[in-house]
Order: sequence, then structure tokens, then C-alpha cells
Amino acid sequence: MAKNYELLEHTADTGIRVKASDPEGIFRNAALAVFDIIAEALPGQKATKPQKFHIKLKSENLEELFVNWLNELISLSAVKGLIFSEFKKI
Repeated sequence: MAKNYELLEHTADTGIRVKASDPEGIFRNAALAVFDIIAEALPGQKATKPQKFHIKLKSENLEELFVNWLNELISLSAVKGLIFSEFKKI
């Protein structure tokens, strides 16, 4: 399956360029990219039983919501020791 993002070279960090046809796709594909990168950095991570998490966020604008979304996912991943691989808007 083709990835809907590409890695960008950067001297201090990893950059990504995300492709999607709508804002929901941008959020989903950015999250997938982040967790693909994290999973590559953690070889040998065992698959676990699928779990569901409901995240509810508010923000002043779409850009702030995007940053808050990724930060919430990364924080939840770190606390629970999980790598997320599927995202749905409900």
C-alpha cells in the first residue's frame, strides 16, 4: 500500500509532507506517518490486542487542532506504551 506521506530531510529533526484530499485525511495520514516513524525506531515491538481510545479536543483553529491532535496521540502512546495504526473520526 502506498504511503500518503514522504519524509523530508532536515538536519535537526524528521520532517514529513502529508498528502490527502480533505482535512480528515491530513489528520489521519499525519498520525500514521508519526507512528510509522516511531515504530521504525522501536524494532521488535510486539503487536497487542486492538484497543479503542476516544479523543475529544477543542481549539481556536484547524492548525491548533492539528498540533493538539498529534501531541495527544504521542502522549497517549508514551503513557500506554502503544503504537497506533488506525484512526477514525466519529
